[in-house]
Amino acid sequence: MGDMMRLSSSGGALGGGFHRDKLGSPSTGSEDGGGIDLADIAQELDQDEFDGPATLNGAFDRPAITAPPESEWYHGRLDRYSAEQRLKSATKLGSYLVRESDRKPGSYVLSYLGRTGINHFRITAVCGDFYIGGRQFFSLSDLVGYYTSCSDLLKRERLVQPVPPPEPVNDKKRVVAILPYTKMPDTDELTFQKGDIFFVHNDMGDGWLWVTAHRTGEQGMIFRELVEDLDPAIDPNTVFPWFHPTCTKNEAVDMLVKAGPGSFLVRPSDNSPGDYSLFFHINNQIQRFRIEKKGVRYLMGGRTFECLDAVINRYRKEQIVEGHTLMHPVINGSQPEYHPPTNLASAAEKIYATLRECRDQNMLKKTKGIKHHGYLLKKSDKTAKWKQLFFALLVEGSETHLCFYDSPKKTKPKGLIDLSCAYLYQVRRG
Repeated sequence: MGDMMRLSSSGGALGGGFHRDKLGSPSTGSEDGGGIDLADIAQELDQDEFDGPATLNGAFDRPAITAPPESEWYHGRLDRYSAEQRLKSATKLGSYLVRESDRKPGSYVLSYLGRTGINHFRITAVCGDFYIGGRQFFSLSDLVGYYTSCSDLLKRERLVQPVPPPEPVNDKKRVVAILPYTKMPDTDELTFQKGDIFFVHNDMGDGWLWVTAHRTGEQGMIFRELVEDLDPAIDPNTVFPWFHPTCTKNEAVDMLVKAGPGSFLVRPSDNSPGDYSLFFHINNQIQRFRIEKKGVRYLMGGRTFECLDAVINRYRKEQIVEGHTLMHPVINGSQPEYHPPTNLASAAEKIYATLRECRDQNMLKKTKGIKHHGYLLKKSDKTAKWKQLFFALLVEGSETHLCFYDSPKKTKPKGLIDLSCAYLYQVRRG
């Protein structure tokens, strides 16, 4: 991490620093293509899509980390014994799987078969981010990719062979807003409209969920009673007018030919189920670009995007092919509309009143488990400047974490230091 910090307590003067495990490995904790010429369309429809314009840096100014598909290593909720049996059946050293802890739902575990046997690495999930050994990742796929190709998990050992679950796992919860909401200023709450779709990351307790808004890609908190579960069969991208969930390749090409040069649409990928294809009409060609789905994010041309709409918006402004940007969408005329329950209007006022009460209670309960809090100065690796952040030393059972935030009103930490692989010590001022 390489960051430096200075701490100051709200209850008195305190200096401090921390020291990381020099090996940098996580601690083991118990869990508990191509163009299509219109003249040759029939022969060339089955070719692969382009991966998109190449770039060294993504939308977050970081290189993309490649991992095997989540379906090959994520097992959903699974107990320790069953995980070990599945790894033993695999037999190959370097085999691994990721599971949700059965003892602590909402937490995850990386189970790994190495030279010394089976190890279980605790993964802390906080507001859509994942931490292992204090290192922060934006998705489980990023975490797996990092310890596959970038860093050792144990000394001279990396993730080699994913162990697939015996049957497909689909535990990603999605909800749809039944009422609109405007956020409180300076908080991590989200503003949204009726019909907006969200991916749920964490149940924060007291009626609050940490989610990613599908339409905007923004993460934050929403109140549980303002949403209801979404039918798993519905692709959330149906909210976008240029998305065509059921059209075939031939139908897509026909629509683009009629719409003319500069037109585009998006449909599910046939070559890579779970991913998407961007069809774009350039002069006398239809070009296709693959958009890879990674957790709740999207990858194209080495860039990571928070939502599918962000991909389209970027290439409306930036060249996707030399001299060309996306111009006008082919609109899907059969978009479904969300209709809330008829008795919702009478219940709305009661729901909003409950929300206000739960918000007040939530502010009081945020101090629960905080052993110490105050402000720290954190030195940035990029700018070498010091920035003041609010910190809280959280103790939960045998786990101790130092979390730091932009302000005391925020729920999602800017970062987390796992004190099982770092040391916090007092230093003198000056």
